[in-house]
Amino acid sequence: MLLYTTGVTMKPKMMLTGRPLQYFGASFALLNMFGSGFHLAWSSPFLPLLERDPSTRITKDEGSWIATIYLIAGPFGAILASVVVNRIGRKMSLLLSALPYLTSWAIIAITQRIGFILSARFIGGMAEGVIYTVLPVYIGELADPQIRGFLISLMGILSMVAALVVNVLGYYLNITHSSIICAIPHILFLFSFPFLPETPNHYIVRGELDKARDTLGQVRGRAVDDEEIKELVRINGEGLAKANVLDLFRIASNRKGLFVFMGTMAAQQFSGIVPIMFYTQTIFEEAASDFPVIVSTVLLYVVLIVFSILSAVIVDRLGRRPLIITSIVCCFLALLAEGVNLYIKHKSGVDGVGFSWVTICDFSFLIISYSIGLLALPTVFAGELFPLNVKAAAICFCNIYFAAMATGVAKLFQFTNDEYGLYVPFFVFAICLFLSLVYVVIFVPETKNKTLEQIQIELKAIKPNTEIITRL
Repeated sequence: MLLYTTGVTMKPKMMLTGRPLQYFGASFALLNMFGSGFHLAWSSPFLPLLERDPSTRITKDEGSWIATIYLIAGPFGAILASVVVNRIGRKMSLLLSALPYLTSWAIIAITQRIGFILSARFIGGMAEGVIYTVLPVYIGELADPQIRGFLISLMGILSMVAALVVNVLGYYLNITHSSIICAIPHILFLFSFPFLPETPNHYIVRGELDKARDTLGQVRGRAVDDEEIKELVRINGEGLAKANVLDLFRIASNRKGLFVFMGTMAAQQFSGIVPIMFYTQTIFEEAASDFPVIVSTVLLYVVLIVFSILSAVIVDRLGRRPLIITSIVCCFLALLAEGVNLYIKHKSGVDGVGFSWVTICDFSFLIISYSIGLLALPTVFAGELFPLNVKAAAICFCNIYFAAMATGVAKLFQFTNDEYGLYVPFFVFAICLFLSLVYVVIFVPETKNKTLEQIQIELKAIKPNTEIITRL
């Protein structure tokens, strides 16, 4: 248990403080990320089943909408989260996000008619919009700078673990039974997360400075005085003041944060990871038909998870810039190599083991390259670069941008593959990724081991109160 009671009033008091509390808080909050991974990769094993099932017989275009409607729904959840997160808090927003996830899995478990599946995927997508708006804020405000990058990186890792699980479930179980299993993490989350604290920054937004001081002391594991709280309020752009959404674009430091996120997110999407997750088994059936599809799929995700964990461990040691630049360069080379491989296979008309081996190697290299930087770092930047009074609106915008990019890239993949051949989207993604590399090299800053307050000082180019910042 995380709680015990003291005194005659039986007032709950947190047993854990400091780093242990931060790790526990992030771990329980991250349970909801399984829903994201389950839904994101759900189309990979189950779209082929729906296409072959005589009772459904969906077309490829209908299958494409089943895959992408999850992303289309994300902005609606993000907008809702940005409206309520400062009113009801980060903690309550995360708790409520579990309910639409459970609803979506219940619908899919009960019926597989296309209208109901589309509705369920849309509901789940709204929950994802809430998660990706609120969870980086919660972890970013709860964690120390030395572990913040690692904990936010776990969002992507757990999403990939869930994607692996749902692909395996789709191989052995039907849609109904797999949907019931997919609902379990959200049930565990609803029973465990209520025992965790709200972030001190939320209390600053509400002007409850005494609660902010108490919670900050609990999270930091030491006493916090009024001067530190006042400095937090000042650095976060007068966090008690109301911010206009247009401040995201009018204020130079906010624009810098948005441009950094948009550049890194564009690079992430042009790596092709979303269509690869949507159509993993379909791609391997065409490009690596000499290997069992489930073996290729499991290998892909195991490699992704292992190197994602490695990236999470080193992200706060090596820094954001070296990792993301290395990741982009290597992804570009992998996409280019696979495009050449598929082009030769397409033009020669030969379907041999050699082409399949090249595809397996290219995809493994692509996944390794993606996992060491592009998987997690755009989300890390989203949780680090914005001041308190516009953070919810900023991350809402980031989620809308992500959904638009991911949907566009997924539809681009489907169109170019159907019309011209599987090699074409790989060449297109490689070109776009090269352009993203130029942008990232020029504009993306380093935020390693810096507090959220120090990052804002640098973005605003204001002189810090060094004594207070050192204590933070």
